[in-house]
Amino acid sequence: MAFLQCVLAIGVMQVASILPSPLREILLFFICLGVLWGGALVEQASKLPSDGPEPPSGWSWKLRGKAKRADGEEEEADEADSFEPEVLMLASKTKKAKKSLGVALVPGNPGVPHYYCEFGEEIQKAFDTQGLASPTIYCVGYKNFPTCAEGAAVRQKSSPASLEQESTAIGEVLVQLQELHPDGFVILGHSIGAWIVLQTLKLVNDSASPVPLAVLAMPYLEYRPFSMQTLMRVPLSLARLVALTATALPSRLKALLALPLSHNPRGSLAYDVTLKTFLCQPHQLSAVVGLYHTECSRLDPAKQGQGFSECKSILSMEDRPPVLALFTKGDMWAPMEHFYKLKGRCCPVWARIYSDSMSSEASCLIEMRS
Repeated sequence: MAFLQCVLAIGVMQVASILPSPLREILLFFICLGVLWGGALVEQASKLPSDGPEPPSGWSWKLRGKAKRADGEEEEADEADSFEPEVLMLASKTKKAKKSLGVALVPGNPGVPHYYCEFGEEIQKAFDTQGLASPTIYCVGYKNFPTCAEGAAVRQKSSPASLEQESTAIGEVLVQLQELHPDGFVILGHSIGAWIVLQTLKLVNDSASPVPLAVLAMPYLEYRPFSMQTLMRVPLSLARLVALTATALPSRLKALLALPLSHNPRGSLAYDVTLKTFLCQPHQLSAVVGLYHTECSRLDPAKQGQGFSECKSILSMEDRPPVLALFTKGDMWAPMEHFYKLKGRCCPVWARIYSDSMSSEASCLIEMRS
């Protein structure tokens, strides 16, 4: 490799020597710039990732790191598979409560659990405002998005986990959490997280603990070729190059870049999480793109057994938990025709369209019961 680089450098210098000024100087400038950039990428790729953000105030880790194996259980062939999804927990604030309602939040892509902590706190406050017992809140992360340094280093060397693998791993975690709350366990999924929750309804329904409600924000997604979604299917190699470049930037540039990426000011939770994950751990951006690639194939409604027919078959299960589905007009992933199909085949307790002051988009909610 070093020999080829030397040959290439000599060849470029020979070409530069026959160019007139200022083309010669411009070429040499970009050569130097490319060498510096390449060196920075090589150095960044060889570095061990730093540890990600700590839990926000009041939160703690429920699950993080490698999954504990039972006696006699064989070690995973792929080391990345040995890391379970990370779970952040906000404990119930009801004093002397032996039991509490559990609420699990399954995020979309990217599946970094920290991004949903503020929403979890708002849910707990809403219970307090209504005079109800404070629930325990869980934010469930994805296998593709570990924030601990060890998990990040392993994931950086591995190919991204597929959507099916994520669904299986998160489903197992949800069942574990559900068993801790015999009084009830509510599951909320957002975006592709809602799709994952749909896939796990049978798992949680077979558990002894009741599921009084499953909330699905954009309940069933679809990929449509030649739409705006296709523009997001960038090559994984390009995503890795961009990720290494971003993490190799000087700290001041990272601090500036975190502002538009997080859409939040300095000092906010989203800003801090973005800075310590996407701008410090190269695998995070690669995982977003890698997971997205598997989403497109799995969510193609043109394939048999996928699309609304799959959604309908899941919702037709006997004794499934009640489902509250939310749709947003204009969303390119959750078609509004799904809303009208569900409304026509279910017995809605209520359905209405509303707009909040923060958005011009209207949202539709349906409560669907078997």
